[in-house]
Amino acid sequence: MTKKKLLFLLCIFLLSYLYSQGGKVGIDTSSPHQKTVLDIVSKTNNTGVLFPRLTTANIASIQPTAGDSVVDGLWVYNTDTKCYNYWAAAPQNQWLEICGRPINTVTGSATLNCTGASSTGTLVSGQPPNGVSVTVPYTAGNGGAYPAQNINSTGVTGLSASITAGNFNSGSGNLVFSISGTPTNNGTATFALSIGGSSCSVNVNVNMKGGQATLNCGASTTSGTLVANSPATGVSFTIPYTAGNGGPFTAQSIASTGVSGLTATIAAGNFNNGTGSLTYTVSGTPSSAGTASFIVNIGGSTCTVNFTVIAGFDLSKMKILALGASPYSVDTGTNGGLGVAMYSPNNFGPNGTVKTVNTWNVTRRNVTSGGLSDLRTAGYKMLIVGYAYDIANQTDLNSILIFIENGGTVLWFSETSGTSTTNLVRSMSGGQSTLGTWSTCTAINSSTSNVLVGDFGDARGKIYGNDACTAKNMSGSYDPNIIDILSSSGSNVMAFKYKPKEFYWFGDGGMSVYVGSPAPVSGNSYPWLLDSSRRPVISTWGGRANVSNSVMLMNIIAKALKNAQ
Repeated sequence: MTKKKLLFLLCIFLLSYLYSQGGKVGIDTSSPHQKTVLDIVSKTNNTGVLFPRLTTANIASIQPTAGDSVVDGLWVYNTDTKCYNYWAAAPQNQWLEICGRPINTVTGSATLNCTGASSTGTLVSGQPPNGVSVTVPYTAGNGGAYPAQNINSTGVTGLSASITAGNFNSGSGNLVFSISGTPTNNGTATFALSIGGSSCSVNVNVNMKGGQATLNCGASTTSGTLVANSPATGVSFTIPYTAGNGGPFTAQSIASTGVSGLTATIAAGNFNNGTGSLTYTVSGTPSSAGTASFIVNIGGSTCTVNFTVIAGFDLSKMKILALGASPYSVDTGTNGGLGVAMYSPNNFGPNGTVKTVNTWNVTRRNVTSGGLSDLRTAGYKMLIVGYAYDIANQTDLNSILIFIENGGTVLWFSETSGTSTTNLVRSMSGGQSTLGTWSTCTAINSSTSNVLVGDFGDARGKIYGNDACTAKNMSGSYDPNIIDILSSSGSNVMAFKYKPKEFYWFGDGGMSVYVGSPAPVSGNSYPWLLDSSRRPVISTWGGRANVSNSVMLMNIIAKALKNAQ
C-alpha cells in the first residue's frame, strides 16, 4: 500500500511540470510550440537534456536489424567520439554521427607494406623535425576503423610516429604518420608498426647535424708563395679549430679581397670531434703585390686569413753552390748555356717568365773535385754539379748525402763514374747500379713524370740530347719505387729523380752547353736550346726534333727557387 501511495504522489509531482495542449507535451512550459510534440524549457538554471551515453562498443551491441523501422532514428551519445549518434534505417542501415558521417563499428584490418614506405622532410640529429612524415601503403583494407597510435623510435631514439584514429579504405590506401620529438643522434630511426592486424618496421634516416667548430685564424699557417701576376702553384693555408662536433661541412670557394684574382677552395668533409684543422688550396693569379684576404665562414665561425703577395720570388734566397769545369756549370760566358739562361731577365726578373726580385746568389767554384767544405754550413739551398766533377772521398760523399737529407736540392750532370760518385748514384737509386756508356745521341723522356712540367714548358715525351753522343747511363739493379725515371733508352736510364728528396741525376755532362751569341736555335751545335731572347725552347738540334734539355733543367731550378722562399 505504501509503494502505491509513493507512486501516486510521484505522478502528481511530474504532472505539475508537464503541460499538454492538443497532444503536445511541454516541460516547464504551459504553451508547447505548435510544431513540436515535446517542448522542453529551461526556466531558471540553464539545464539541458541528457540522452543515453554509450561507448562505440555499446552502440554496436544494440544491433538493429536491417530495415527495422521501429528503431529508425534511435538517438544516443557516443562517449568515445564525443558525438551524438543515431540509427538510420533503410536504405542506410547504419549508425550515423549527427553530422551524417558513418560510424564504423567494424574492427579495421589491412596488410601493411613497409618496404614501400616513403618519407617527406629531413631529420637532423639534435633538431626537432619540421613537417616530417612517413607514408605507409597498405592493401586488403576492410574499411574498418583503427585507433590512434603513438610509436617511439628505436635505433636513433627520441622520435615518435603518430597517427589519429581513422578508417582503412576498402582495398588499398596509405597511412600517414607524423614524426615529432628530437633525434638523439644521426643514423637510422626505426618505428615498429602494428595496426589493422599487420606488423612491420619502417626505417627513417637521421642526418648528422651541420658541422660546427671554433676557428683560430690567429694560428693559421700558409704554404707556398704568391707572386704578383704569376699563377699560384702549391699554395695553401691551414686554419686550426677547436670544439668540432664531428658534423659535415660543404665545399667552399672563397674569392680574395684586397689583392684580387685568387680563390681559396676546400672540398666537403667533416669536422673532427674536438680539435682539428682545415686546409684551403689557393689558385688563380694575383693581380698585384700586397695582401690577399680570404674571409672564411664555416661551421658557425668566421675569421679572415691574410696572405702576402710579393712582387716576385727573391733570387737571393736560393743560395747556390756551383761546381765543375767551365762552361759546364753556372757560367755566363759564350758557351755557358745554363748561366746565360738563369741570368736572363726574360726568364727570371720582374717581367720574366718567373717573376723575381733581387739577383742570384751563386758561389761558383771551377773545380772537378773537392770544393764542398762549406756545403752544410754556408746556407746553400742548391748544389749544381757539372762536367767533369767526381766526388773525391767518403767525407765529401757523406756531406752531399746529409745535404740532400736536410732538404737541399742537387742537380747532378757531371758525366763521371768514380767510386764515390757511383756510390752516390747507388744511394739515390736504391740498388747496385752501374754507370755505363750512353753511346747514342738521344733518349726519350717519360710521358708521365710531372717533374718535366713547369714554368718553362712541358718536356714529357720529348727528347733528352747527348752533346757528344757519348755520356753515362745507369743500368743494373735499382729500386723503381724510389726513383722517377725522367729519360731512358731501352732498359738504360739517362736521367732520374730520387723520389723522397730533391736529387736529380742526368747522364750527359755537356747537356747545358751552347755555341753562338746570341743563341739562335737553328745555329746551336749543342743540345741546350735557347731562342734569341735567351728563353728555353723545345726545338731541333742536329736534325733531331723535340730536344728539351734547357726546359728540363730550368723547370727544376724554378721549382727549387719557389721552395726556397
